[in-house]
Amino acid sequence: MFHFNLVILIYYAYLHQNRYRRWSVMGKFNRPTIMTGKILRLVNFLLDTAIYFVLLIVSLQIFKNIIDIENVKWISGVFYFLYYFIFEYFKGQTIGKILTKSKVVSSTDNNNFFFLRVFIRTLTRLIPFDILSYIFTSRGLHDIFSKTTVINLNAEIKYSSNYEATE
Repeated sequence: MFHFNLVILIYYAYLHQNRYRRWSVMGKFNRPTIMTGKILRLVNFLLDTAIYFVLLIVSLQIFKNIIDIENVKWISGVFYFLYYFIFEYFKGQTIGKILTKSKVVSSTDNNNFFFLRVFIRTLTRLIPFDILSYIFTSRGLHDIFSKTTVINLNAEIKYSSNYEATE
């Protein structure tokens, strides 16, 4: 229960942060800052983890008479893989990414083989050191190996509006 409360607290902080601070780009334009990078990824991870555990617990409770206790670890692994793979392949977003308005896209100009990229991305998430890769780089191993990245959809909407010139 503590983890769920922590996720709600972080998401609440995300929603109520000052997203309209101004920063200068080459001294010419002011743009609103938007949560990106490691903070966005942490919020996505915490939300997706909480949602995954809720869905897993509900599923295990529904099928508790059918599933042997010895098979729960395998079922949870398959469920984890399917959660990320299905959402990211068909929608480009998991539930956590939908809530934070971010999306998985190819980091190259070539959008071919997106199925394979999402498959590699999801398989790489199963490596225990994947989450630790954020200590050393702004992109996780699952992004590097699959040549994908996460974009903030708020940034596209806000950056497409007119900018104020500074003097």
